[in-house]
Amino acid sequence: MQNREWNLIDFHGKFLEDYMKWSVAHPEEAAREEDSDAHYYDMYADWLDTPKDWLGGVSPRGYFAEMQDAPMLVSAFMEYILQEMEVPDPLVERLVAEADTVYPIFLNILMEDAPQEDISPEELQQIRAEILPLIGEMHKPHPYSRYIAMLEGQTEETALAEELAEALMETGTQYFPQMLEAYARADGYARMAFLDLFSRMPGEDKVFFLLRDALEEPDADIAFLADCLGRLGDPRAVEAMKKVLYRPGLAYYQFKELKNAIEELSGEELEEMDFSGDALYEYLKEDHDAE
Repeated sequence: MQNREWNLIDFHGKFLEDYMKWSVAHPEEAAREEDSDAHYYDMYADWLDTPKDWLGGVSPRGYFAEMQDAPMLVSAFMEYILQEMEVPDPLVERLVAEADTVYPIFLNILMEDAPQEDISPEELQQIRAEILPLIGEMHKPHPYSRYIAMLEGQTEETALAEELAEALMETGTQYFPQMLEAYARADGYARMAFLDLFSRMPGEDKVFFLLRDALEEPDADIAFLADCLGRLGDPRAVEAMKKVLYRPGLAYYQFKELKNAIEELSGEELEEMDFSGDALYEYLKEDHDAE
C-alpha cells in the first residue's frame, strides 16, 4: 500500500455489525426473509464502496485498491488465512485483477515441498486450499500433475483434499495414467478421492475393474462404491453389486445405495428388505407410517 500502513481488519465482521444495526432499526423488513436477503446483498455491495471513518476516509474496496504490489496482496491474503479470518472480497478481487503477477507467486506456494519457518504444515494446507479456486477465477492453468501428487498424500479428508479433487474433475481422462500410479500408492481418503475421479471416466475400461475390485475388499466402503459404480454407468457392475446386496451384516444405508445403483443400471426393480433394528430403517419406517 503506497501511502498507508496495512492493517488486518475483519471487514466481514464490520459489515455484520452495520447489518445488525439495520435489522434492529427495521425489524419488520428483517423478519421477511425475501426482503432481508435482498437487502443484505444490496447493502453489502453499497457498503464496500462507501468511505469509512475507521479507514481514514476510504471505502473497503478502495482500501485494497491502493495495494499495487503483488507480494503485498499475497501476504495480506495469507495473513487473513493464518489468523482464521475471512478473506475480504475486495482483496480477492485485487488478487484476481493482478493475476499475471500474483499467479507465479501462487504457483511457488503450491510447488514448494516445505512450508516457511513461521507457517505450519496445516496452515500451508489451508492456504493452498484457498489458492486453488482463485486460480480458477483467474483463468490461469492449474498445475494438475502437482495436484495429483498432492492428493496422493491426503490420507484424511481436508479442505485441500476436497479442492484438489474438485479441480481434477475438470481433466477428464487426460491424466488417468498418472492418477492410476498415484492411486496404487495412496491410502485413506486419497484412495477414495481417486476412485471417485475414476468413476467419472466412463471411457476408461480399467475403471470398472478398479471399482469392482475395491467393492470386493473386506473393508470396502460399500455405499460410496455403489454410488461410484452407478455414476460410471457400466452394466457389468450389476452382477458385482448383487453379490454384495445380500451380504450378512449389511447396513440399511448400504443396501439402499446398492439397490438404487442396480435399479439405475439394469432397470430392474428390487424388493425392499426388512432391516428391523437398523436405526435409519426404523426412522424412515416410522416417518412413512406417520404419513
